[in-house]
Amino acid sequence: MKKFFYFFIINFLSVTNSSQALEPKINLGIDVLQLNNFQPLIGKKVGLLTNHSGRNKSGKLTAKIFQENDSINLVSLFVPEHGFYTTIPAGEKVDDDLFEGIKVLSLYGKNRRPTKKYLEDCDIIVIDIQDIGLRSYTFLSTVFYMLDACSEYGKEVLVLDRPNPLGGINVDGNVVKKGHENFISLVPITYMHGLTFGELCNMMNEESWLKKKCKLNIIKMEHWDRAMQWEDTNLNWFPTSPHIPTVNAIRGAAVLGIWGELGFISIGIGTTSPFQYLGHTNLNFQHDGIDFDGFYLEKAYYRPFYGLFKGKNVPGYLLRFKKNNKFKPYLNSLKLMFQLKQQNPDIFNQKNIKKRGIKMFKMATGTDELYKAFFTAQNIDIILGEANKGISQFQTLRKKYLLY
Repeated sequence: MKKFFYFFIINFLSVTNSSQALEPKINLGIDVLQLNNFQPLIGKKVGLLTNHSGRNKSGKLTAKIFQENDSINLVSLFVPEHGFYTTIPAGEKVDDDLFEGIKVLSLYGKNRRPTKKYLEDCDIIVIDIQDIGLRSYTFLSTVFYMLDACSEYGKEVLVLDRPNPLGGINVDGNVVKKGHENFISLVPITYMHGLTFGELCNMMNEESWLKKKCKLNIIKMEHWDRAMQWEDTNLNWFPTSPHIPTVNAIRGAAVLGIWGELGFISIGIGTTSPFQYLGHTNLNFQHDGIDFDGFYLEKAYYRPFYGLFKGKNVPGYLLRFKKNNKFKPYLNSLKLMFQLKQQNPDIFNQKNIKKRGIKMFKMATGTDELYKAFFTAQNIDIILGEANKGISQFQTLRKKYLLY
């Protein structure tokens, strides 16, 4: 009996400590809005830009919270690439839809910038969507176009802030070169920006990047600080797109995303660990266990279910990640690929790259110069010089907009 009692107590304490450890450490913008009884929305017709990732710290959908609250008049939802349930593949058109009787208007279909008609029923637009901290992820461009449209049509905007899953310290990669703006490099920021969406929205609004300023308010998080990466928050991660099922997939995308655009080397798309494998069927792999400040390589074989090298055993590497506030995925990916290019010149022959791949790489990097440097320069420092362009000026600029 005594043994059973001790067993019960130990297990009870274990379960109690476990549940305490999993308790979210922060209040998201939506949680703070709830705590304040939704005051900014009372008496207004509300449009909500969100998707399946927009939730409170308990995991309840913001769309559902608004819909169930009698004091909120939710008139429409707006969704970015991948749709409301974040299941539509990258680049695929998102159609208008319904969510439990509420109209869902796509901002990744015939219109990427909201029209006057889209916004005519709304007094205020609320933005609650989980970003991944990389410039090339199109949620940022959708938010930019929403702010721009609201400034033109006189609509208020309320941003419910959320964490940058990569933390708020690391900044990496070149700023978009003037004249090279596009939907995956729309604003002049670094590839990895280290900002929350609230901070980014303030920057876009105040730096005259919109047609004119909009009436913008940010509901800040509580208890989040810049050194926190996603795991430090104890929040659950909800996939933001089909190939971002985990936070490590974000870290992988930060390292490998631009290379996937070229289309000649596998980055694990079609496996259960997207952006966490790197390989080619003819790869001469000489690395193993090499540390690149935040990620390291382990030799591996993998077989994609779809995509490049579908159904084939691919020699390559598994990327392992360590939570690290010195993480420089953009610069270190260039160092890694430069070494692989030297060891595998046939694979990295430009004849293997289609024109569309070159175009997409230049769009993702926001410049022509990095592609040219990578494939012609014999010195890694020349390549890294292109990858660092504008970063010090951006570091200075971002200090004005840090909310935490």
